[in-house]
Amino acid sequence: MKPEISELLSISGFFGRNKEYGTAGGGPISFKDNETIWVKATGIPPGGINEDDLVALNREKLGLISALTYSDDVNSREEEVETEIFNAILDPGRGKRPNGETLLHNLINYRFVLHLQPTLLNGLLCSRNARNLTVQLFGEKVLFIPYADPGYNLFKRLDSEIVKFREKFMSDPQIIFLENQGSIFSADTTEEIRRKFDEVVGRIIEVIDPLIEPSQLPYNPDLNRVLPAVRMLLSGDYPKVIRYRHNSLIASYYKSQQEFQKISHPLTPDTVFNCRYRYIYVEQTQSPERILESLRGQFERFSKEYKKRLGYTRTLFISSECLEGWIVPACRKLSVTVPGSIQVR
Repeated sequence: MKPEISELLSISGFFGRNKEYGTAGGGPISFKDNETIWVKATGIPPGGINEDDLVALNREKLGLISALTYSDDVNSREEEVETEIFNAILDPGRGKRPNGETLLHNLINYRFVLHLQPTLLNGLLCSRNARNLTVQLFGEKVLFIPYADPGYNLFKRLDSEIVKFREKFMSDPQIIFLENQGSIFSADTTEEIRRKFDEVVGRIIEVIDPLIEPSQLPYNPDLNRVLPAVRMLLSGDYPKVIRYRHNSLIASYYKSQQEFQKISHPLTPDTVFNCRYRYIYVEQTQSPERILESLRGQFERFSKEYKKRLGYTRTLFISSECLEGWIVPACRKLSVTVPGSIQVR
């Protein structure tokens, strides 16, 4: 094993095993030399990866992708780009697929690149004042990228902005903030990435108030009738598992539509990617029947809208005194608020 690969696996474990450093599966990680880039295979949790979980690709072939012409249809274009990335894999017979951000990692002229989504940074990058806060706290040496849809569109936006950054500072950015989508840390050593990360998190901690740990609240007995019906409604061909949560933090935002609006925008990069900007709030919670009636109508409208717009089946995020969670038959999320909290997988 190359020493640098060992370093990459080590730093992946360091960030991947700490829930404060990343959401869900975490972002991609990579190491590259002049000819080859090694990227964590898609769908592999970063906390315990080994060398077999990396995909090696030809950097020269990847570098040619941006010059090709693709379909104007978003879904078709992403499939075409994915095919070109797959063609750059050095050993496709292993059955491992590289992460969709491989082009971004290949673009940056540092050996190690990590896409991280620490909780504190998510709060900043999903705020309405993300750009101004970035400049205020970190100056121009942190490259801020306004929101762009993940995939080829984000790659082209980043390509353009990095060229401008190089012209101004005579180097590539070591820290990139992606609005609503996390951060990219890059360096020629993993030690430098850790140092940069600690500096960024430390600076944010200096200017925010600490959060109060929420207290657990009692179970809502109405859920005994609601949750099985929701599970059946959303399971389709594959049964789902529902996990319930209810605490004082959730309760503070389901009291009314007005309170819910305070958190009705994306709170993490995963929410933006999976849910876009649509959420559901259920006000009619007088009985299980009224809750289910409202949910059925809103699920149907949401499903039709997002299938038509995005070409994807739905993932569900439900939140409040009764529901907060996600269902994963595919890849888009929806948020619902009624009293309590569940996760549906």
